[in-house]
Amino acid sequence: MPGLSRADLHVHSIYSQQPSEWFLRKIGCYESYTPPSQIYRLAKQRGMDFVTITDHDVIDGALEIAHLEGAFVSEEVATRFPEDDCVIHVVTLNISENQHREIQKYKDNIFELVGYLHELRIIFRCQKCNPFNY
Repeated sequence: MPGLSRADLHVHSIYSQQPSEWFLRKIGCYESYTPPSQIYRLAKQRGMDFVTITDHDVIDGALEIAHLEGAFVSEEVATRFPEDDCVIHVVTLNISENQHREIQKYKDNIFELVGYLHELRIIFRCQKCNPFNY
């Protein structure tokens, strides 16, 4: 179909060292053992037009490939509902290093985080939110 692009918007690299699943944490596993350069190469081989890495609360993997054609910086943020401390993950897409630093300041409260993302029109997706809000 003309005008459509392909990208996998939820990929972890070796920088996701704090997995969300309790059983992986229990046995000391990372979320992924794949280097960013390999993620980029495989994504391009599989026909992806754009490549991003959404590691948990870090952008190191995405920064390693950011200079490559079609790559952009993203991250998966573990945030919380303030009333019960319930954790929820929010994928933020196409962010800058400065925005990442600001996101980390807001991640303890999902309402503040989502407000910040809306204010800057950052595209995001979370388990309980409408798809790809901004």
